[in-house]
Amino acid sequence: MVRFSGAALGLALAATQPALAQTAAPAPPLIGCTGPFAKDASEATLIAAFGKANVKREDIDTAEGATEKGNIIFGGDDKRRIEVLWHDTAKRRRPSSIILRDPSGWRVAVPGQPGTTIGIGSDLAAVEAANGKAFQLYGFEWDMGGYAAGWKGGRLDTPEGGCSLSLRFGPDDKAKEAALTKVAGDKLFASNAPAMRAVRPRVGQITLGWPE
Repeated sequence: MVRFSGAALGLALAATQPALAQTAAPAPPLIGCTGPFAKDASEATLIAAFGKANVKREDIDTAEGATEKGNIIFGGDDKRRIEVLWHDTAKRRRPSSIILRDPSGWRVAVPGQPGTTIGIGSDLAAVEAANGKAFQLYGFEWDMGGYAAGWKGGRLDTPEGGCSLSLRFGPDDKAKEAALTKVAGDKLFASNAPAMRAVRPRVGQITLGWPE
């Protein structure tokens, strides 16, 4: 029998059932590395949580144009879409990455901060506040551009369940080229640096990862 944490069970139910009350704004759908996405999860746990019709086998884009065999949940709905890659691709078990891309509506709970979440569209200030301290991220306009380079011992170092959290930021579409040039390339910038804040980066991709 697959057992879900309360948060994971709520995640699955929120994905498959309509809202029962309209008197208050619904809580954002949460995703974490527990329940159907725990370290020992498999394609079977995804199907149990989300239904066989919503879990498809597909090749998923990874770095630099490469693809890997994985599963996509809610592939027809960009707001609910979840991509899952596996350490054991043959048996589709032991997730290596759970990926959310813009415009996903899923949110990640911040450890030790009840009610606080981050998601696609969160800005640098919000992520710093969630982490409890500044961090570093790579400059833009190259293959690894915009990735956070760890959390410096902050709260985001330890997501619920014990996996890792990776965020990739993108600059504002209206950022001026002169400002972008100051924060471009294969080098690290402080998240609270004025030059980085000037291009108003926001989260464009979230990855929860399990080591081998």
